[in-house]
Amino acid sequence: MRSIRKQLTLGTLLALGVLLGGAVVVTYWKLRDSIYAQFDEALRVKALFVVTATQQRNNVIKVDFSDGFLREFDYDVATDFFQVFASDGRSITRSDSLSGRDLPLKAGTLENPVYWDLELPTNEPGRAIGMAFVPNQQNRRGLRKEDATVARVVVASDRGHLDALVLRLRVILGGASAAMLGMIVIVVPLVLRQGLRPLRRVAERASRIDANSLMERFPIEEMPAELQPIAGRLNDLLARLEGSFDRERRFSANLAHELRTPLAELRSQAELALKWPDERTADADRVVLEITLQMETLVERMLALARAEQSPANVKREEIALLPLAGELVAAIRPVVAARGLKIALAVPEEAAISADAVLLRSILSNLLENAANYGRSGGDITVSFSREAGRFALTVANPVDNLGAEDVPRLFERFWRKDSSRTGGTHAGLGLALSRSLAAQMGYSLDAALAANGVIAVTLTGAA
Repeated sequence: MRSIRKQLTLGTLLALGVLLGGAVVVTYWKLRDSIYAQFDEALRVKALFVVTATQQRNNVIKVDFSDGFLREFDYDVATDFFQVFASDGRSITRSDSLSGRDLPLKAGTLENPVYWDLELPTNEPGRAIGMAFVPNQQNRRGLRKEDATVARVVVASDRGHLDALVLRLRVILGGASAAMLGMIVIVVPLVLRQGLRPLRRVAERASRIDANSLMERFPIEEMPAELQPIAGRLNDLLARLEGSFDRERRFSANLAHELRTPLAELRSQAELALKWPDERTADADRVVLEITLQMETLVERMLALARAEQSPANVKREEIALLPLAGELVAAIRPVVAARGLKIALAVPEEAAISADAVLLRSILSNLLENAANYGRSGGDITVSFSREAGRFALTVANPVDNLGAEDVPRLFERFWRKDSSRTGGTHAGLGLALSRSLAAQMGYSLDAALAANGVIAVTLTGAA
């Protein structure tokens, strides 16, 4: 299983290790170069001291220099060595520390001398500098002037202590980096564990949430900024789940409520038939048939709604003229309209048409008209209107209603919801609008309701024309 903490730990350790290693290497080379630069500068100073002490008189080069001024050049110390050469490579003078031996001849200039490593006559590692120069010439009056005669000087010095210093520097930096790396290996997991603790708390809190505690929310204000968007989305998810569970609970309760009455009536009819079998009449059979048809209608509506929500139908679009369809459906509800003293007005132009599935559109419009006829205010007017604007159409069924508030409008499309909580009278189960909205969505349209200030409810099917 992939672990974020393990990935962060390994990535952080690798990154810090690379950075630490790079910093140690750069520091080592910078310090090493600085140490060698200081050593070379000391060699250059000693070489310039020898150059200054070298004189030329009557074309004879002489070094007016006593080893006693620098004890390092004495034979009994033998840590520094110098040798002066003529232009033809002939040795002019050398330090006592050489004991008659020669130094290798390499020479640059006074401005750009040559440095190199070598093995000293004492068989110790050393470093040397070589430069060519023009000795000072003195005439008889003591005045100096330049002469074309060129001499070369080589100065070498034991670098044993220099190598020991560089080795000590390497050991110190290596030990320090190893100790630092060990501290990083210990500290980084602890810091990451502490930093990821809010994430563990979110996981623990989420693990305690079940169907009975969906009302709980994650405290966004107490969380780090990185977790606040996640907690916000989780809270939104919990709110949606809570709403869905509430709807399912209401659905189950409403379904049981809808089925309880017809089942109780069927039970009563069955008990009467068993108690007085000789007195069974056609009216009793008619009641049983009506109850069965009511339950069949309820089940069919539930199945249609389930199919519409779970497996979209195969929509077969065609151009449908609205006025003939609306007239046909209005004629079907004429008995209910006449019984309740309603009036229906069709404000649909003759040329009005939309692209839709004929079966789905008929079902939607039929449900809207039946709801208006059964739940509209007695003696009121039902209006079916159509409009087209800005590339969209609107097909509206409007009628006045009683006892319906603005807070009830969002619930009109809930399954089994009816304003009459006791559900007394009528054969409608409150599934028509929910089914109609699902069918509209399958065609890419939307179905919404709005309640005007004068108590007129308008249910509108809208979509791209």
